[in-house]
Amino acid sequence: MIKSIGEAKSKQEEAYFIEKQSKLLKEQVKTNQIKPDGDSRILRELLVRFIYCEMLGQPVPFGYMTLLNLTQMKARLIDKRIGYICASLFLHPKHPMTMMCVNSFTRDLKSTNHVEVDMALTAMSFLLNEEAIPAVLGDVARALCHAQAQVRKKGVAVVGRILDIDENYLRDVKDYLLKCLCDVDPSVMAVTLNTYFKLVSKNPSAYKDIVSSLVSILKQVIEHALSRDFDYHRIPAPWIQIKCLQILGLLGSGDKASSEHMYEIIGETLRRADNGINPGHAIVYQCIQTITTIHPNPTLLSVAAENIARFLVSRDHNLKYLGLKALREITKINPALTVQHHKEVIDCLTNQDEAIQRKTLDLLFTMTNPQNVVAVADKLVEKLRETTDKYLRADLVQKLTQIAQDYAPDNEWFIKTMNKVFVYGGGLVEPKVAYNLIVLIAEGGTGGSDEDADMELRIYAVKSYFEILEKHVVLSDILTQVIAWLLGEYSYLIGRENDAIGVMCDLMDRQHDDEYVRVWIINALIKLVSQTQTYPTQVSLLVEKYRTSINVELQQRCMELHALSKDLPAMSNFFPIDASCWDINVDENLSFLDNWIERQ
Repeated sequence: MIKSIGEAKSKQEEAYFIEKQSKLLKEQVKTNQIKPDGDSRILRELLVRFIYCEMLGQPVPFGYMTLLNLTQMKARLIDKRIGYICASLFLHPKHPMTMMCVNSFTRDLKSTNHVEVDMALTAMSFLLNEEAIPAVLGDVARALCHAQAQVRKKGVAVVGRILDIDENYLRDVKDYLLKCLCDVDPSVMAVTLNTYFKLVSKNPSAYKDIVSSLVSILKQVIEHALSRDFDYHRIPAPWIQIKCLQILGLLGSGDKASSEHMYEIIGETLRRADNGINPGHAIVYQCIQTITTIHPNPTLLSVAAENIARFLVSRDHNLKYLGLKALREITKINPALTVQHHKEVIDCLTNQDEAIQRKTLDLLFTMTNPQNVVAVADKLVEKLRETTDKYLRADLVQKLTQIAQDYAPDNEWFIKTMNKVFVYGGGLVEPKVAYNLIVLIAEGGTGGSDEDADMELRIYAVKSYFEILEKHVVLSDILTQVIAWLLGEYSYLIGRENDAIGVMCDLMDRQHDDEYVRVWIINALIKLVSQTQTYPTQVSLLVEKYRTSINVELQQRCMELHALSKDLPAMSNFFPIDASCWDINVDENLSFLDNWIERQ
């Protein structure tokens, strides 16, 4: 059969062969050719065929009763084991025939043969459902006290399955679990730790009483009190250490009293795990995770920060990634401890691994403060300029905007940085960012308290945007809007109003994703015409071109400019210089019409 499947040259040929086998097996079952008490070798061969049919998408429900009958076999344990294995493969907890296994479970759990008990517990881990729990709970609890460690271990696994279904059964097995947590056999202890990890994850406050037990277990492990059979690369039971640390982290989070019982053992575990190989690295990383999770201890945090260096300088990309993750957790608690690793973090930006680059960017964002914002922003801008990944670009734009707003050393640096974001970030910049920049320039960095400084800021901004126009041909819509507004308002400060008019005319005829950008440009032209008291031919031609635009607002602005151009002196009254921050009093009663109404 296996040979025929392997030689199939198409999916259709394979499906045809499996369907043929299924029909043959069904006929054999129907004619009673397959008997549970028959030749074991033939029976096992047929069960293998059942497995292949199921595995390749052809259900064999007609054979389920055969394998359930095998679970009842008393004389031949190998057949019983095969029956349980096939039941675990073919059935699931919600299958109607699963309840027919309960009788086999209860009988085998009471057996004096530990092999039968072990087989039943193994199958129960896969098949147990809510309806069957009351029938087997007592026997499972007794299995936790069995003389054989293998049975106790499987019993704890079944208890974990029961608690996954309904945690209310914990009161019936809690004492047994506590006993298994301190079992003389490390394998039983390890399985029990996994069960407690799931329980503590859901409700840490209910299990504060096991802190001392976990500390004791961890102490025994690191002092090599366990059998050497559980060592891995000379590290004593590393998986038990890691699981203990994970549970301690959950129990110590936000709990100073519980955390104080852990500090010493966590520090000792961290010290002993430093052997330069992967199991040791795993324990060191988990120690750092636990230290950053429990109630903070300055000494432990300092030691943890020092140990991160080994990860960051490693050539192994996986270790670098872990180092970046660990450093970010420490940054959340005490950013000062991460300063010593700033160079290593910056170096990670040039790593070829994309995951490391992304994690480094996240860490740099978290580490940013007023002292290092310039260096961090430069690195983020450099990455924004180089990358083509749209999701990474969007993330970089958001991060750059945030740190520029929060930590800018001065307003000129803020404008310079945001200009780079506009140039390299394109349409990824949110409109509110452009609005905030416009407000800053219009109101001034001092809010009007130092008019000279505010004017210098505006002059700097105007010059910077003229430089952008000279260096970059392709501009995003949002940057074009900012440039149009700024040059329309303040180009007179450096005497380049005519240059600004030429720039606006050029921008007007460029391709824009949003037609509304041209409304901003025509508004700028209106202000520039008012300031220069001239109506250049190129502006006149643009107005004529867009007076018939399908965009109603653009059409209206062009009509207004055309009409106002006939009385240029009057335009100065409508568009005074630097009036963007003037307070406008709205006459809601329209009192200026009173005289006209009286005449009517």
